[in-house]
Amino acid sequence: MSAPWKSSLWAAVLPALAGSAATVQGQPTPQVRPPDKSHISCLGIFGSPEGLWQKGERLSDYHINAVFVSHGELSQELIARCHREGAKVYAEFGVFAGAATAEKYPELWPINEKGERQQRDEWYLGLCPNVKWYRDEKLRLIGEVAAKYDLDGVWLDFIRYPGHWEVRQPRLEQGCFNQPCLEAFAEAGGVKLPAGKVAQQAEFILQSHKDEWTRFKCGVIRDFCRDARSVLKGKRPQALLGAFVVPWTEDDYDDAIHGIIAQDFAALADELDVLSPMSYHAMCGRPVEWVGGFNEYLAEKTGREVWPIVQATEREARYGDAPVDAEEFRKALNQGLSGGATGVLMFRLADCTEDNGKLNVIREVYGEFAR
Repeated sequence: MSAPWKSSLWAAVLPALAGSAATVQGQPTPQVRPPDKSHISCLGIFGSPEGLWQKGERLSDYHINAVFVSHGELSQELIARCHREGAKVYAEFGVFAGAATAEKYPELWPINEKGERQQRDEWYLGLCPNVKWYRDEKLRLIGEVAAKYDLDGVWLDFIRYPGHWEVRQPRLEQGCFNQPCLEAFAEAGGVKLPAGKVAQQAEFILQSHKDEWTRFKCGVIRDFCRDARSVLKGKRPQALLGAFVVPWTEDDYDDAIHGIIAQDFAALADELDVLSPMSYHAMCGRPVEWVGGFNEYLAEKTGREVWPIVQATEREARYGDAPVDAEEFRKALNQGLSGGATGVLMFRLADCTEDNGKLNVIREVYGEFAR
């Protein structure tokens, strides 16, 4: 049974994109559209603006009109001040991740195709997306926060099956094969699983029902977005629902965006108002031009607004990342605003200071697009 998603020229170009000279099957790389100032609506930051305020500055001094902050950092005072300074506030909700949560509730620890617990990747551990009480609790929390605070929107984070992607060579494991996942898959697909150990059941699924398994996983993530939309719109009808998504195409890692991560962008577009690819080019070992190219791909794929989050932070030297100095950050912001995007934000405001020049870059780039 064939998968419903199809590759595109952009999907084929992006994995190797290194400049305008790249070709795919004899075709020249399609051109990334330059930023369209008339359609840019989000000039955002990720992280609390308290640092700016402590220096006596305002968001408007930097032409910032959107603040994305963890829901745990929200306060009535923060939201009111952002609104007074002309910025909207979007609450970030981490969904299916958290090593401490898995330690406390072992049923959430994802199981790989060997029937073993998936390993942590440094700080990251994904969670099983099929444990009903946990999904219900996350939805309850979204509703509670939406009712309490004057939010302009909610952004879902870690809204995927387990996978630590922001590295050059990600470790990709099939999952999750714990009991809730196996039971839900069997019921949804009408598949009778063989008796035996988890590893034997996983082998049966991946050999005989892999396409159905992939569609099932993508449906699990889509359905959570659908439920989150219903909860949010029930409390705040005008609020936006967005999600931070993995910046892979079908041609990256043998279609791991569907088969491993389970983010089907075309399906998610029915539930989300905005998609925010986490286009951290240096972390992923990509050229900065890849950021704008992925915007083109995602906008074409979904028909939704695209607001990428681009990289301002620099990791420790042991990761071997290319540096993201002020000028590289400027390129990333400009690429983030190109390719049909209607907004951009950066990860993170805390990494932008006067000393490293990145605060000035925000002021200058955002000043060009401010209305």
